[in-house]
Amino acid sequence: MTCPGPSITCIVEDCQDPARRSGLCWGHLRQRQRKAVVGEKRAWGQGPKRVLMEAIFDLVEVDASDKVVWERAWLRVRVAARRYVFADKPTDPRRRGKR
Repeated sequence: MTCPGPSITCIVEDCQDPARRSGLCWGHLRQRQRKAVVGEKRAWGQGPKRVLMEAIFDLVEVDASDKVVWERAWLRVRVAARRYVFADKPTDPRRRGKR
Protein backbone atom coordinates (compact mmCIF):
# COMPACT_ATOMS: atom_id res chain seq x y z
CA MET A 1 0.00 0.00 0.00
CA THR A 2 1.40 3.36 -0.94
CA CYS A 3 0.91 6.66 0.79
CA PRO A 4 -1.52 9.06 -0.86
CA GLY A 5 -0.16 12.24 -2.33
CA PRO A 6 2.80 13.09 -4.53
CA SER A 7 5.91 10.97 -4.40
CA ILE A 8 8.80 13.01 -3.02
CA THR A 9 12.32 11.81 -3.71
CA CYS A 10 15.55 12.48 -1.86
CA ILE A 11 17.05 15.95 -2.35
CA VAL A 12 20.53 14.54 -3.02
CA GLU A 13 21.44 14.63 -6.70
CA ASP A 14 20.94 11.33 -8.59
CA CYS A 15 19.09 9.68 -5.68
CA GLN A 16 15.62 8.45 -6.57
CA ASP A 17 14.78 6.89 -3.19
CA PRO A 18 11.72 8.22 -1.38
CA ALA A 19 12.39 11.05 1.07
CA ARG A 20 11.71 10.33 4.73
CA ARG A 21 12.85 13.24 6.90
CA SER A 22 14.37 16.60 6.05
CA GLY A 23 14.05 15.73 2.38
CA LEU A 24 16.57 12.89 2.66
CA CYS A 25 16.13 9.16 2.19
CA TRP A 26 17.11 6.80 5.02
CA GLY A 27 20.61 6.19 3.65
CA HIS A 28 21.51 9.85 3.29
CA LEU A 29 19.83 10.71 6.60
CA ARG A 30 22.02 8.12 8.30
CA GLN A 31 25.13 9.64 6.69
CA ARG A 32 24.17 13.06 8.06
CA GLN A 33 23.59 11.60 11.53
CA ARG A 34 27.10 10.09 11.46
CA LYS A 35 28.37 13.55 10.47
CA ALA A 36 29.79 12.10 7.29
CA VAL A 37 29.76 13.88 3.95
CA VAL A 38 26.30 13.35 2.50
CA GLY A 39 26.88 11.90 -0.92
CA GLU A 40 26.93 8.52 -2.58
CA LYS A 41 25.35 5.77 -0.52
CA ARG A 42 26.94 2.41 0.07
CA ALA A 43 26.39 -0.10 -2.65
CA TRP A 44 24.60 -3.02 -1.05
CA GLY A 45 24.19 -6.21 -2.96
CA GLN A 46 27.20 -5.85 -5.24
CA GLY A 47 29.44 -8.85 -5.51
CA PRO A 48 32.89 -8.77 -3.92
CA LYS A 49 34.62 -8.92 -7.29
CA ARG A 50 32.79 -5.85 -8.56
CA VAL A 51 33.51 -3.94 -5.34
CA LEU A 52 37.21 -4.82 -5.65
CA MET A 53 37.38 -3.74 -9.28
CA GLU A 54 35.66 -0.42 -8.55
CA ALA A 55 38.03 0.19 -5.65
CA ILE A 56 41.02 -0.46 -7.93
CA PHE A 57 39.67 1.87 -10.62
CA ASP A 58 39.10 4.58 -7.99
CA LEU A 59 42.66 4.13 -6.69
CA VAL A 60 44.05 4.64 -10.19
CA GLU A 61 42.13 7.90 -10.54
CA VAL A 62 43.24 9.33 -7.17
CA ASP A 63 45.86 12.08 -7.17
CA ALA A 64 48.96 10.59 -5.53
CA SER A 65 50.05 13.97 -4.15
CA ASP A 66 47.02 14.04 -1.82
CA LYS A 67 48.26 11.53 0.75
CA VAL A 68 45.07 11.36 2.85
CA VAL A 69 42.82 10.60 -0.11
CA TRP A 70 45.33 8.11 -1.51
CA GLU A 71 45.62 6.27 1.83
CA ARG A 72 41.83 6.04 2.08
CA ALA A 73 41.58 4.65 -1.47
CA TRP A 74 44.38 2.16 -0.77
CA LEU A 75 42.65 1.00 2.41
CA ARG A 76 39.44 0.51 0.43
CA VAL A 77 41.30 -1.70 -2.06
CA ARG A 78 42.86 -3.75 0.76
CA VAL A 79 39.52 -4.31 2.49
CA ALA A 80 37.79 -5.18 -0.79
CA ALA A 81 40.58 -7.63 -1.68
CA ARG A 82 40.31 -9.33 1.70
CA ARG A 83 36.53 -9.65 1.34
CA TYR A 84 36.96 -11.02 -2.17
CA VAL A 85 39.37 -13.70 -0.94
CA PHE A 86 37.14 -14.76 1.93
CA ALA A 87 33.82 -14.48 0.07
CA ASP A 88 33.99 -17.95 -1.44
CA LYS A 89 34.99 -19.74 1.76
CA PRO A 90 32.32 -21.43 3.86
CA THR A 91 33.87 -19.95 7.04
CA ASP A 92 32.97 -16.41 5.95
CA PRO A 93 30.49 -15.03 8.52
CA ARG A 94 28.79 -12.89 5.86
CA ARG A 95 27.55 -15.98 3.99
CA ARG A 96 24.95 -16.84 6.66
CA GLY A 97 24.67 -20.45 5.64
CA LYS A 98 24.43 -19.88 1.89
CA ARG A 99 26.06 -22.53 -0.25
